[in-house]
Amino acid sequence: MAFLSQLKEDHNEYRRSQQLSLFQWDSALETLAQTQLQHIQSTKQIQHGHVPTQGLQNIVSGKRNLLKPNVALKLWLGHQGHARPIQHPSFQKLGCSFHDDSNNNITILCNYSP
Repeated sequence: MAFLSQLKEDHNEYRRSQQLSLFQWDSALETLAQTQLQHIQSTKQIQHGHVPTQGLQNIVSGKRNLLKPNVALKLWLGHQGHARPIQHPSFQKLGCSFHDDSNNNITILCNYSP
């Protein structure tokens, strides 16, 4: 749980620095992220899923020892399309999940909603 708490805090630290309202954690978006990660693990294909209410999604994978919450956020902010839900003031809700595999890989998925 500490990983998800840090991910939320890193998102909100960025939002504070931009004078944007902070994200509120949304358990439904978190549950959706868990389901979407299960699908990714079963198909072995990283692909964006549907997020209701005109929501958006970010996904990143890497080695567990290198891909920390702040690194994931920096990667998303460095890409125009992935930065949108983090930077746009209309997005208010956040729900994320992650999956570690036996090869020390991690996949992080965050859903954003207005």
